[in-house]
Amino acid sequence: RPATARPAPRTELSLCGGRVTGHLAGRYAAIDTSWHKAGMLLLIGDGGAAGEGLLERLQSSLHFLSLAVALPAVVRDASAYDASASLAAARADLIAEVLEDVRQQSGGLHLLAIVGCGGGADACLALVASGLAPRGLARLAMVGGAYGAAATGALGALPPSVEVLSIHGAADEVAPLMRAQLYHARHPSHRLRTIEEGGHHFEGDAAVAAATALNDWLEGARRLNGDDIANWRLPPDEPSAATRAPPPRWAVGGEEEEEEEEIRMV
Repeated sequence: RPATARPAPRTELSLCGGRVTGHLAGRYAAIDTSWHKAGMLLLIGDGGAAGEGLLERLQSSLHFLSLAVALPAVVRDASAYDASASLAAARADLIAEVLEDVRQQSGGLHLLAIVGCGGGADACLALVASGLAPRGLARLAMVGGAYGAAATGALGALPPSVEVLSIHGAADEVAPLMRAQLYHARHPSHRLRTIEEGGHHFEGDAAVAAATALNDWLEGARRLNGDDIANWRLPPDEPSAATRAPPPRWAVGGEEEEEEEEIRMV
């Protein structure tokens, strides 16, 4: 079902000895069994008002329990998105600390996916490529990814068992769509979904569209978009066998069939 924007209760959590603040979407305590039943998404984004705003907008429309963590702000302008692999690796170490802190509070928690947003996407890629991600992690998503060090392949290869989805805004002026396309040209097994109205921070309806794409991906659904319909539409003069109306019985055999029918009647 489509994601709908709604106010999401968010609980502030202190992590890593107070060095990192996370926001849990929903009023759940670490000992609440809901963590274990439904699993959780870990959202990683940039610090600052813009990055934290994106995390909050996504959380408000996701169908899953999620913990959003804004990394210390290091991106101040577009050129900073060409971050080095060493910076991505350092931020990956911090994400690993967050995961360990959460694991200690709730050892049986099932992590459904890690979602890297903005500059946090490279850090999440580095986390998975370096083997620091939790064992059994099956999905990694990137929303408005930076594709700085990642685009060059400097972060290393991801395990083939990890399914990857990128959601990128066609109107992103900070990290242009071409970066995501170049990255996915190197990794054809990864999925790329484009949000036509999406800018870098996915304001308004673009945030709902991005969250809907995440929900569909995690829930196993696949919505049709304009490209799908165009690719599947048959030419007007070539109807498919399934939709072609069968000819009337009396027109199949012509006069010979009419004669056979008369004989049977006699």
